[in-house]
Amino acid sequence: MKLKISVVLVILLIGLGLLAVYYKKSSKVRKLTKSVAYGGNGGTEFDDYLGLNNIYGIHSIIISFGDIIDSIEVCYAHNNIQRTVVHGKPSSNTQVGYIALNLQEEIIKIEGKIDGEMVGQLTITTIGPNSDVPKIYGPFGKKGTRSFTFEGQILAFHGRSGNSLDRLGVYRLEKLTKSDQYGSTSASPFDDISDLNNPPVVSLKSITVWSRPEMVQAIQAEYLLVDGSTLEGARHGANFATEIATIPLEDGDQIVSMDGKTNPSDKSIAELSFTVAKGNKETKTYGPYGKGKGEKGSKAFHVHGNILGIHGASGSHIEKIGAYYI
Repeated sequence: MKLKISVVLVILLIGLGLLAVYYKKSSKVRKLTKSVAYGGNGGTEFDDYLGLNNIYGIHSIIISFGDIIDSIEVCYAHNNIQRTVVHGKPSSNTQVGYIALNLQEEIIKIEGKIDGEMVGQLTITTIGPNSDVPKIYGPFGKKGTRSFTFEGQILAFHGRSGNSLDRLGVYRLEKLTKSDQYGSTSASPFDDISDLNNPPVVSLKSITVWSRPEMVQAIQAEYLLVDGSTLEGARHGANFATEIATIPLEDGDQIVSMDGKTNPSDKSIAELSFTVAKGNKETKTYGPYGKGKGEKGSKAFHVHGNILGIHGASGSHIEKIGAYYI
């Protein structure tokens, strides 16, 4: 009997150890990174992110070009106002390319070519809300032999410029992956990331869940942005709950798993729980919220990764849920 208990304990400890290793691997941090800049050493150095401070994103780009890129004019969203900078000088025979992003559109890729000591060509790819089909602008410019590519959520530029665009690099965040949604299909959709106009999110700050014994009634997330400020998403669902729980996240904490069950009768969210990897390397599970009492045959779902946003559908309760993660 003692031997059987010992074997069970060993198996349990091994399982917990593997789980901890799994969550550690899932615990990636979304940080703003400054890319290498491609081109020559002419002109003077510029760095829009450091020069403007607290850039929220790119509003529009105007590219002046002929055989090479003569100039790039960038309008940034900056503390709820727009700030415009110009790098390089357009010539008299310059062509112009316009890229105007709507509030829910973001730049996800920039491809280019270097012509000797200058940027010779640029192609910019954006994507809008609720779309898997990107928009491609360009190519602008004609010359270039050496290629480069930047990918991610592109927030700002740096490089060198004088009479032309001599060198170009970017500031970017790792691209988010959008999970499938779990639940029913008959409610109003929500998507915090696009609804909040693609903010530069680096972490969740908190999640609040409203629930009843049979279902998850509502959910709301608060986000930490790259400049240290916070942004609150809308509450999704209605406040007819018997229980309200808030999951606070300290510096270094990350939600690494969202797990739940759907009600078999109407496919609504019956149960929801979150696993947090704490800054001290411990893991803690919050929930389950709901529990789906009285329902048999509930279908389980899981989203793993560093969870940074929520999407789904809601009416009087949460009918569908998914997550953004890296």
